[in-house]
Amino acid sequence: MSGGGVDTIVAPCTAAGAGERAVVRLSGPAAHRLADTVAPLARAPEPGVAGRARLDLGGVELPVTVLRWWAPRSLTGEDVTELHLPGWPAAVTELVERLRAAGARLAAPGEFTRRAVAAGKLDLDGVAALDALLAARDAAEAGAAASRPVGESRRLAESLRDGLLDTLALLEAHVDFEEEDTGAVTAGELVAGLDALSATAARAAARGRARPAADGATDLVLLGPTNAGKSLLARRLSPAATPLVSATPATTRDRLEAPVTHGGRAFRVHDGPGLLGADAGGLDAQAVARHLASLPEDAVVLLVEDVTAPPADAGRARLLAAAGGRPVLRVLNKVDLLDGPAGPAAAPAHPADPAQPAPPATPATLRVSALEGTGLDALWAAVHEAAPRPPAPDLAARAAAAAADELRPLLEAVRAQPPEELAADLPRLSVVLRDALDLLEASEDRTPDRQQELLDRILSGFCIGK
Repeated sequence: MSGGGVDTIVAPCTAAGAGERAVVRLSGPAAHRLADTVAPLARAPEPGVAGRARLDLGGVELPVTVLRWWAPRSLTGEDVTELHLPGWPAAVTELVERLRAAGARLAAPGEFTRRAVAAGKLDLDGVAALDALLAARDAAEAGAAASRPVGESRRLAESLRDGLLDTLALLEAHVDFEEEDTGAVTAGELVAGLDALSATAARAAARGRARPAADGATDLVLLGPTNAGKSLLARRLSPAATPLVSATPATTRDRLEAPVTHGGRAFRVHDGPGLLGADAGGLDAQAVARHLASLPEDAVVLLVEDVTAPPADAGRARLLAAAGGRPVLRVLNKVDLLDGPAGPAAAPAHPADPAQPAPPATPATLRVSALEGTGLDALWAAVHEAAPRPPAPDLAARAAAAAADELRPLLEAVRAQPPEELAADLPRLSVVLRDALDLLEASEDRTPDRQQELLDRILSGFCIGK
């Protein structure tokens, strides 16, 4: 695995042994390129269209079907390629070995699933259901696993979605159809539907607070003085991102955020303004204060310093105080500018400024060169050791809580007025109900025909055209 990079993994994902068809899967930023290297496509790939390729086995060419998914819309949230070929064990082994020789790493057991969890594509319910399905011994067990009840969060999210659709159906029937068509959807019936929806939204919001909205990613925050090389180091840690890097001090004012997957875990790398002198003011000082006040709660902090600069113990103490109880790693950057070897030994400690509060215990110290990319393997290893394991993402709870937060203020305002005055707020209520549905459906990459669902509810619930 290259230092600071995101590796691409490969493995067969069909049963071992001979068969009619075998599938080899790659996941990672180089998935498409490596597949093209080993089994070039006959023509340029198109999203949603299977590609055709051939695998040359010393004069014998095997037909290969190539399926591609682009991040983040894939099972792992990364670029994914599947190569489908005749299920000859020797051909599968040869294909995997060629992909490894091209730069892929053989996936560890369960690593595709771990990456799916890290990217927020699976939660604990989904992992448990997959495990039960894989362990099924016959059709009955497989059917039971496939229909396994989902968790409380998912049931609540589905209940909220049903409530939103039911309320929208009531609202549209009340507005769009004549009384003789629908049997009169009265304001009272609409208010009753809103009451039921309010109760469901309250339960969803409470569930979301009880289950923090973790998406499986660990926040990695870079703090340090101006021109310590933080932005270049951030780019090394998240190579897919392209933030601007300048040698001019204090160039970065806003927080910059970039996702990266490393070692099967998802991270968010945060860069921000560098620490300024005590006499700094204006917008720069405000940007620094805002950055320090908004550090993610469960972040790992990288305290980045220029190894060639004079010690700045007062500034370091300030940053350590801002880090609070978060894990801190001290990173001495620009070791390429030192004379002689730059080993991993810690820099000598300097006496603290008595005017500053006593800093926490000295954090582990690592030496890197963001310019040359050295020391990043050791840095990533230290990050993995220091980073708390995030909880498995509860995507349903997060989506339902977000939808409930959108809904509840307006629902409370609507319910505070007499039913006869409800008509004035119906257009705004319709928009908010649809926005809440968007939040729920986006969390599952759902693209249902919502208008058809609404029409089905109206036609099944009311006597249209009697």
